[in-house]
Amino acid sequence: SLNRPHEAEYIFNIIINEKYRSPGSLIGLANSQLMLNKFEDSYKTSLEVINSYPNNISGWVAYKNACKLTQREDDVQLAVERINDLSSIFKESSDN
Repeated sequence: SLNRPHEAEYIFNIIINEKYRSPGSLIGLANSQLMLNKFEDSYKTSLEVINSYPNNISGWVAYKNACKLTQREDDVQLAVERINDLSSIFKESSDN
């Protein structure tokens, strides 16, 4: 999907519309939308990710990127903090 964002967006929309909603399909859609300069769409999709899957680091990264490209600086900072928090939690659990 990295060099074919139109096709990726189409496929992820089919997956999501067929009720196979998952963090991966939503994040893939959000990232495809970013590559297509559909920043507001990506923001809405990534917001759905973090609301539905609040412990998904990749979702927060997608959200951070969308917020940055839509000039939502306060939300960028929130996302960075959440990414750091989740990274710490996962690092602690992997160290044990």
